[in-house]
Amino acid sequence: MNTLTRTSAALLLATGSIAAQAPRTHDLKLVPANVHWGYYDAAVKPVLRVASGDTVRVEANGRARLARLRAAA
Repeated sequence: MNTLTRTSAALLLATGSIAAQAPRTHDLKLVPANVHWGYYDAAVKPVLRVASGDTVRVEANGRARLARLRAAA
């Protein structure tokens, strides 16, 4: 196999693997199960895992929602 053929084959393989992993859009909702109050704890399991190139939409907190969130917890 010559160098050009090997390079072409490598590019086709790389392109195929990239195309198979299309970017996704994730929604991180503001619900008690997704909130950790206070400090960072490495023992807490992640609520969302994303891949490079993915988009994450994060639901923000306002004053009215804070009271409802605390009441739901």
